[in-house]
Amino acid sequence: NSVVAAFEVERTTSIYSGLLRMSDLATLSPNLNFPLYIVAPEGRMDKVRRELSRPTFQYLDLHKRCGFFSDEDLIHEADAIVRWASDPAAIERLAHKVGDVSMGE
Repeated sequence: NSVVAAFEVERTTSIYSGLLRMSDLATLSPNLNFPLYIVAPEGRMDKVRRELSRPTFQYLDLHKRCGFFSDEDLIHEADAIVRWASDPAAIERLAHKVGDVSMGE
């Protein structure tokens, strides 16, 4: 009965609104340290980085907690994930890390 990860799938909404929902979750559960992931088309990774440079997301360290999965990678690797992922740690190993972003980059 615990949260092991949170995913925000961005197909029809903006990256900003997805990250805002992630920040709400992180704010509402400050004592829980579960990983956060954005799932979106590969071409939106730069947008994720730009949005994470906003002060509000920096303040919550969302830029350090967020991983990224492209739709394309998940579809391509789906069979292997189902077959070989035995626990939530496998997801962390597969995610692209958004990395440390700062204002002005």
